[in-house]
Amino acid sequence: MATELKTIVVTGGAGFIGNHLCEKLLSKGNKVICVDSFITGSKRNIQHLLTNKNFEYMGHDITTPLKLSGFDELYNLASPASPVDYYKKPIETLFAGSFGVKNTLDLCKANNATFLQASTSEVYGDPKEHPQKETYFGNVNPIGPRACYDESKRFAEALVVNYMRQYKLKTRIARIFNTYGSRMRKDDGRVIPNFIIQALKGKPLTVYGKGEQTRSFCYVDDLVEGLILLMDSDYPMPVNLGNQEEFTMLELADKIIEMTGSKSKKEFLPLPQDDPLQRNPDISLAKKLLKWRPKTKFDEVLEGAFLRVNERYFQGVIEQPNLQWGQDSFRKLAHYNFHNDTVTVSTLFQKARREILDYLMYHELLHKYHQFSHRNGRSSFHTREFRKAEERYPKQKEIEREIGNIASRRKSWKWW
Repeated sequence: MATELKTIVVTGGAGFIGNHLCEKLLSKGNKVICVDSFITGSKRNIQHLLTNKNFEYMGHDITTPLKLSGFDELYNLASPASPVDYYKKPIETLFAGSFGVKNTLDLCKANNATFLQASTSEVYGDPKEHPQKETYFGNVNPIGPRACYDESKRFAEALVVNYMRQYKLKTRIARIFNTYGSRMRKDDGRVIPNFIIQALKGKPLTVYGKGEQTRSFCYVDDLVEGLILLMDSDYPMPVNLGNQEEFTMLELADKIIEMTGSKSKKEFLPLPQDDPLQRNPDISLAKKLLKWRPKTKFDEVLEGAFLRVNERYFQGVIEQPNLQWGQDSFRKLAHYNFHNDTVTVSTLFQKARREILDYLMYHELLHKYHQFSHRNGRSSFHTREFRKAEERYPKQKEIEREIGNIASRRKSWKWW
């Protein structure tokens, strides 16, 4: 019997997890409506989906009511999710977890659609129970610097459960633990992109406290599979989704320094207020209820992250620099009147130079990883993907020659 295809709404669909969820749902033949205001999401994350006839983008902030009809399911992932974002936007974060959740619940109620709320392991705060089960009530500071996120998610869960009880709405709640994968923003404050960027630039890796706090990281593809399985279940209460492979921040820093071939040292800074000392999910319920468990080993993905050759194989855990960006910036400069606005010219030039250097650094990383892979006996898969990368991307001298061709058109660019 053929599976019935659905129309599915994903709020926050241009965010890190949201865009992967949209991608997976489309691959199953569903129609997907992505709703995002780009407060923290990025159009670049969904650019490759815009040509899909089953994909529709709707620009909207869910803290105001939205009008949609004729859909079957709604995944609500709309909220700032990294400390960098919710420290800067605490009110927006609180509103997303309250007004935004109410508006999306009301929308599902009007359409008789199933609702899934993306909650978080932050509802456990700095836990006294380890690993954390869904029955644990948590240890949260309600007025601390992280409270805007922690308490908005706790309130959201209470709202969802009571819509289920009072209105008989079909609801699901996923408590998502630390997740990583392709198309993470390199500046979003999460530890994996932070460490990788610092290592690539040769800067010290910032470790908070003594680095003994633990985390476990779930690969985004595994998480998305868990979200879909939970939506397809009939279980209305919270379910932990995460990886139980746990290690300290010191161990993570050492892994990334080795992987990138960096000479970076570690810099120890004071532990932020209310930063959890332990974070690891008990996923017994997900295993039993959904028959789900993470399949991807952290080390395998981290090693392969620098060798993604297309949407599937070459996005990496940081945003992929594009040589075209720098070239376009230089071409804009070539037609700019230098004498009218030297400040703007200097700013544009530095932007173009940074984009080119980011690309060169990224290309150099491929060579570093290839050497590491060969030295440590990595699989032939990695070697094949490296060769594909070399075929697709120009070699460093070719890039430098192109830069020279563009820059030589303006003799004023002596500071290059």
